[in-house]
Amino acid sequence: MRRSKVTVTIGMAVVLFLLTLIQNEADAGRRRRVRARRATASRVEIPKTTAPVAESSSVKSCPETPATGYTVDGAVAGKPIHATVDSYAAKYFVENYLSGNRINANLDQRFNDATAKLAEQGVDRYLLLDLRYEFSTDTAALLAANQIYSDSTNRTFREVSTREEEIVLAGDAEQLEATAPASDNVVFVFVPGYMWRELKPDVPSVDFAKEIELLKSQGLAAELLPVDQYGTTQRNGQQVASRMAELKAAGKRVILVSTSKGSADVVVALGKYMPLEDTRHVLGWINVNGAIRGSVVADYVFECPLRMAVGGMVMRRRFGGHMFGALEMSTSESRRRLRESSIPAHVEIINLVGIPMSGQLSDRGRRYYDRVSELGPNDGSILTADAIHPAGKTIVSVGFDHYMFDPQISQKSLALCRATLRYLLEKQARQQQDDDAVASR
Repeated sequence: MRRSKVTVTIGMAVVLFLLTLIQNEADAGRRRRVRARRATASRVEIPKTTAPVAESSSVKSCPETPATGYTVDGAVAGKPIHATVDSYAAKYFVENYLSGNRINANLDQRFNDATAKLAEQGVDRYLLLDLRYEFSTDTAALLAANQIYSDSTNRTFREVSTREEEIVLAGDAEQLEATAPASDNVVFVFVPGYMWRELKPDVPSVDFAKEIELLKSQGLAAELLPVDQYGTTQRNGQQVASRMAELKAAGKRVILVSTSKGSADVVVALGKYMPLEDTRHVLGWINVNGAIRGSVVADYVFECPLRMAVGGMVMRRRFGGHMFGALEMSTSESRRRLRESSIPAHVEIINLVGIPMSGQLSDRGRRYYDRVSELGPNDGSILTADAIHPAGKTIVSVGFDHYMFDPQISQKSLALCRATLRYLLEKQARQQQDDDAVASR
């Protein structure tokens, strides 16, 4: 019996080894194609200099970016930025193109073309991939952030959000109380992401504890929906749907807040497990760095049998968990799930997307950044375009990765929740006025 078990174990190891060799060769082929595409791309690199670059300066095409990067000082998406970026193009876009000091005709024209394409097509993953190879990852990320900020469909909510953030960060208790939006019967329900219990020592905001405490201190009802940290979207989606039904029976109105895989759970709950009439009390959904189209990191782990086997063993031995929930987060499976889950039109969706520069990543966010960057700008786990629900309003947080290590994250979360509630109430008031006007005719 023991010999039989040993034989089976050795056989499985050999099979995994052979499958891994095949996968490694496939990875190598993909990297060769990436390098070939990069070599043919017309990326702009100009040697570092403190002197102004004349319009007639020669433009050098180079497939590699200096390892030390470039320091950029300026503003993007309405916020100041001081960071190390991966290319001269990224530096020029912020310090020259956006500021109006356009002194390089070649780059200016190409940025004009890129912004026109983004305005026409939106923040599309394939367009961002093309821009990543034409310029660099950071440049594509900056172009995406600028497009989101400039998009007129996002402007009204962004202005409300900016006002609320200014009020909250000012820290004036009297002003906070005086400007608080009405919140009768409204509950903020927070849905955490994958491994949220295990990540808490390293990622303090992962369980929303401080955010919920702060909301309650301001008179806003809030609660955590403790979904299974390893659960499938089916299991967790049903849990979200069940809690929504309980709150409806209690006469409550709901604004959902979710992050990472928790957003995939919300998509399934609202779009699959809840009949339309049972969602009427759900006013809105705040999607924070949501893995609604999956994660390239999941693709990387599960496309290789050895990585999947080792990951599963580590998950069981170290955390006592499993990888069933993570298996569902491949990009192909997640995109299929999103296509099949239709969020009711009355649910206002707010996307909050972290867009870090390569020099602004946290230690945890840096782990997979380079690998994910082969496919475009990202937050260290999720491609920027994949975190945005197309039916929503979108605001950006430039400088912060998937884990949002922002010392003011709790205060900014309060501001975002206040802004969402105010925006929804004002929208309802305008709709009621329109309905009354129609009825009086």
